Amino acid sequence: MPPIQFIQNNSCCTSLFIIRSIFVYVFLAGLFAGCSRHSELEWIDEGHYRWAEVTPGYFGSDGFRQLKPSKTNIRFNNYLEIDDIAKNRHYLNGSGVAAGDINGNGLVDLYFTGLTETNRLYKNLGGMKFKDITEEAGVLHKGYYSTGAVFADVNGNGHLDLIVTAMHGDNVLYLNDGTGKFKKSENSGLGPAKGSMTMALADITGNGFPDLYITNYKERSVKDMFTTRELEWGNILNEPLGSPYDEYTLVPPFDRHYMLVRHHGALAGVSELGESDELYLNRGGYFEKVTGTKAFFLDENGEPFGLQPDWGLTAKFQDINNNGLQDLYVCNDFHTPDRIWINQGDAPGDGSPPTFKAASWEAFRNLSFSCMSVDFSDINRNGYIDIFATEMLDPDHERRLRQAFSDEYLPVEPGQIERRPLYNRNSLYLQREDMTFAEISYLAGVEATGWSWATRFMDVNLDGYEDLIINTGYLYDILDIDGQIAMIQNRRNMDEHFVEFTGLVDPLYQQNKILRNNGDLTFSDVSTEWGFRDLDVSHGMAFADLNNNGTLDIIINRMNREAAIFENRTRAPRIAVRLIGEKPNTAAIGARIELYGAGIHQQKEITSGGDYLSGSDSKVTFAANPDNTNHEIHVNWPDGRRSVIASVKANRIYEIFQEKSAFTEGDPAHSAGVQIVNPLFREVEMHGKILHHETLFPDFEIQPFLPFKLSQAGPGVAWLDITGNGNDELLMASGRGGQLAILTRDRDGNFFSPNVEPLTKTARGDQTAIIGWKEDGKNRLLVGSANYEQGRPDVASVYIFNLHRDGTVVKDSIRGVFSSTGPLAAADITGNGYLDLFIGGHFKPGQYPVDADSRLMLNETGTFRFDAKNSPVLSGVGLVTGAVFSDFNGNGNPDLLISTEWGPLRLFENRDGKFVDITALMGLDSRTGWWKGVATGDFTNNGLPDIVAANIGINTPWQSEYRNPLRLYYGDLDGFGTVDMIEAYSGADGAYRPRRRLYKFQEQQMNLNRMGSHREFAQSTLREILGSRYEQTTYKEINTLEHMVFLNRGDHFEAISLPIEAQISAGFHVGVADLNNDGNEDIFLSQNFFAVRENQPRMDAGRGLVLLGDGEGNFTAMSGTDSGIKIYGEQRGAAFADFNGDGKTDLAVSQNAGILTVFQNMSANRGIRITLQGPPSNENAVGSAIRLIYDNGTAGPRREIQSGSGFWSQNSYTQVLGVGEHIAVSIEVRWFDGKTEEISIEQDKMDYTIFYSDSENIGQ
Repeated sequence: MPPIQFIQNNSCCTSLFIIRSIFVYVFLAGLFAGCSRHSELEWIDEGHYRWAEVTPGYFGSDGFRQLKPSKTNIRFNNYLEIDDIAKNRHYLNGSGVAAGDINGNGLVDLYFTGLTETNRLYKNLGGMKFKDITEEAGVLHKGYYSTGAVFADVNGNGHLDLIVTAMHGDNVLYLNDGTGKFKKSENSGLGPAKGSMTMALADITGNGFPDLYITNYKERSVKDMFTTRELEWGNILNEPLGSPYDEYTLVPPFDRHYMLVRHHGALAGVSELGESDELYLNRGGYFEKVTGTKAFFLDENGEPFGLQPDWGLTAKFQDINNNGLQDLYVCNDFHTPDRIWINQGDAPGDGSPPTFKAASWEAFRNLSFSCMSVDFSDINRNGYIDIFATEMLDPDHERRLRQAFSDEYLPVEPGQIERRPLYNRNSLYLQREDMTFAEISYLAGVEATGWSWATRFMDVNLDGYEDLIINTGYLYDILDIDGQIAMIQNRRNMDEHFVEFTGLVDPLYQQNKILRNNGDLTFSDVSTEWGFRDLDVSHGMAFADLNNNGTLDIIINRMNREAAIFENRTRAPRIAVRLIGEKPNTAAIGARIELYGAGIHQQKEITSGGDYLSGSDSKVTFAANPDNTNHEIHVNWPDGRRSVIASVKANRIYEIFQEKSAFTEGDPAHSAGVQIVNPLFREVEMHGKILHHETLFPDFEIQPFLPFKLSQAGPGVAWLDITGNGNDELLMASGRGGQLAILTRDRDGNFFSPNVEPLTKTARGDQTAIIGWKEDGKNRLLVGSANYEQGRPDVASVYIFNLHRDGTVVKDSIRGVFSSTGPLAAADITGNGYLDLFIGGHFKPGQYPVDADSRLMLNETGTFRFDAKNSPVLSGVGLVTGAVFSDFNGNGNPDLLISTEWGPLRLFENRDGKFVDITALMGLDSRTGWWKGVATGDFTNNGLPDIVAANIGINTPWQSEYRNPLRLYYGDLDGFGTVDMIEAYSGADGAYRPRRRLYKFQEQQMNLNRMGSHREFAQSTLREILGSRYEQTTYKEINTLEHMVFLNRGDHFEAISLPIEAQISAGFHVGVADLNNDGNEDIFLSQNFFAVRENQPRMDAGRGLVLLGDGEGNFTAMSGTDSGIKIYGEQRGAAFADFNGDGKTDLAVSQNAGILTVFQNMSANRGIRITLQGPPSNENAVGSAIRLIYDNGTAGPRREIQSGSGFWSQNSYTQVLGVGEHIAVSIEVRWFDGKTEEISIEQDKMDYTIFYSDSENIGQ
């Protein structure tokens, strides 16, 4: 780009800037509105780069101002008649816009595409004024039904050429002669349009020329090509008489348009095919199509796969994994999943492309169902690229209740963790350090932005964090359920009479969205405040600095309305950068620019195309620090070389020339991930996989409106010495029809599974919790048993196995009640020396969410008897999910803490054997949640047990409706004598409304006060819907979704949320131990939950999380690479043990319908190993507590010996206490009966067994 000399330093803007302090702000805002649009720049040449100063405008607020067509002279309107839609419904996908400086005068010009309208090229005259030069420039392009456009220097001569895609006809290349005039290339190599949409360009062969990827949708839908009768099942399928489903075939010509969908080998249906995308290699100004794509596009196992007949909408090249190679993300509509292609970097250098390998299932756990567009940004500025993809979920819950979405064809069954389900919502993928991603759209608040098309990250307010811009709208709300019903009632097929259907539904004019990045992984909707106010249908969108003030403006191609130009009025300091690459890659496509010195590390990659149907200008803008005159710009050029520009100042535009640059060594961070040598844990290799058995159960047939399935809650795990050999065995509960898993170690330290009858007999019902202890010379093993799937309340609720030293096993049981068993916990609550038992009632089968009954069973010298004194206080205590005994006030009596769903944590104080509910007294009643596991630990080293509790997290659909407490109304709502329920959320007016659609209730024949339509239902409150029955219902509430820590302040608990990393998924188990042996208690959180109802996103963003404590109640999340824990299934119970005796706490984690995993602790620090030996009635000394005393008189955290905690699990009785930088001089033991003693620590001795004595002199 040649230098353009203009005088700016003496302009009105600069002069008034000097004396700005004299004027009041209001006066300046008006005065500078006219002189902030400086298209004219004075360049200062610095050799390998040049710069020009810009002056930010003085506007009243951040954001944009929409400019009127009378101001810009841009009157382009992508107008579509109803007759056009009747011929081809794919026209409703719209058209785009390309931005670029076509004549090298320093001003960005605009090219709009139209379907039935003629495309238009507008020359930028400066001052935000444009001139239509379409015909004189030679790009009239009439009659093509154009969709996408992008400016790119195809032949490497330094001038921007133009590529245009179309729904029909041809995709066309226009070559620029350097003056802004174009000529159609007759030998471009581009093929005919196949419903072609978005283009993306990048040099993937290494020859410097940008190669081209075109997404193809389909020219016409089969619904527009054939009549309804022609599309009947019998016409498209060959159905041989008497043949099984798997022999059915498609009949020509429908075999070109459909694919068969099979489930478990049986035919489940047919699905319409789209068109395969196309990859073109740039041969120096013309393209060559890549054929035989199976050789270049591989599946995740490295097998040939190729470009499939997907419904392509957008594609974008981006270096996703930070290795300097251009990867490719392709957005696909409907059931065809997005394709994430990772560049393998094996381009041979002869002009052939590299191979692209599909991203692994671990990298992306789920996708958007109908994905429209994608963009990339480091949203939390941690150096890793994150990804946002758009879909169609409406942010207005009322409208959502009136719309019917497509569901994924095939259900995800238990254990199918490798399946990648598709969901009706936007996706935001947060990249971890190992190039895997956690989908966090609900947590971030970006899951629902309406019918969303183009999207782009852009730092609007220049605070260093990139915000989200999203185009929305559709000409007709074709998802409207009432309209679909009306067509059925009129006996009119919606697809065949599509135009008639559009007359029955409202237009879906929507507000485009600006979501401000709050810098904490969350976004806030500031659309109106920042200038997006119209309701319209916006498709393509491009970004460019139209007035050369260093910030990016927005250009939008709208349907049936004039194009919109939004001037950026942000007044914050900025640094803009344009790269001038070496020929032939003159735009430096693929280069990465980083800015240092603004307080936040910022980065941006130069891309070409990739915006939905559009292409933006290549200038990028960063936030700047006005007080720093020494910013640095680092450029990682596409060829791997690197250059640095120092002494960079705010409010300047920099143009950097690769050809003249001095280069440094490549960026050391420009590599594929960081290798962590010493993770905290290492997975133990098992000889044979131990798989949790789970049987499918029809929960939703029993209670159709359950929030989620109840049958897939387990399993629990435990480390217990059941053989009496002094070593712990590892046990895992089973589902109905499976067997209790038992693992022990051989002499070589390898785990194997012994057959221990009758412990390993087939389970009649779901096994839940596992606990055990040594008592009177025998090992007692207790296994909870749920009666839910058995359908009988009289079956055993707990099985008891007494394992005697002579090898005999005596089996006993505790009779069940109507409530299904959940957690188990044991402690000596009466002081008779024997451990008594708590049995948590999880729920009442068929009556969820009616409060379940829990029980206490007193142990009378080995025999359990119902505690008639205490059990009444536990009757109807709630839906109990977790339980633990802990001495909260240090008086020597074990108190009982339980967690509940749709309720609070509940604390019962043990007052000499009588339990009193002190939940409210301690402030725990104010936090109602979906609580799961609960555990205690001394997180502040003050000797008092604090609480950690797992919840559902804030990355769920419930998070978006979380203004006021969520409610679950229940009762006999249909008059059939059953318990029905309605999930409800609070609207803006505070009134509660149902979360589910009307037809879901109608399917269950639930009479809802004569609701006449889905619109009426959606606009009604629950009181209006239920009428007189509203007063007959009751409800439960949830006001807390976060996983929490509750710090024990003596007379109350202080609630603190766990770090944001913990909130990305549902949690189950919480375990407490000093995992890095630094003398502070840490937490392990098991994560994920897949047993959701249809079309509900599973909670799969977790991998198991270690949170390191600092001894003051604060926790820091470890990455999976640092912790070594990466479990992708539904983690449930977990338990700690030092199974190899090395003074480090190891971990076992179970998964529902998944593999039991054992992790060996590889910490460099060794802790002190302590085993307490109690009296015969309580040999494991349950209820005792230990802590280390240091040489300076302080003490470490107090650790209690417990039987049952977390989620349905039990830790080993042998404990490991970390020392850290302290010098431990003694071990303080507070025995279960209140006696205390101190044991001196001997030099170099790290393993202690401490025996209980009934001497009265202990501790004195």
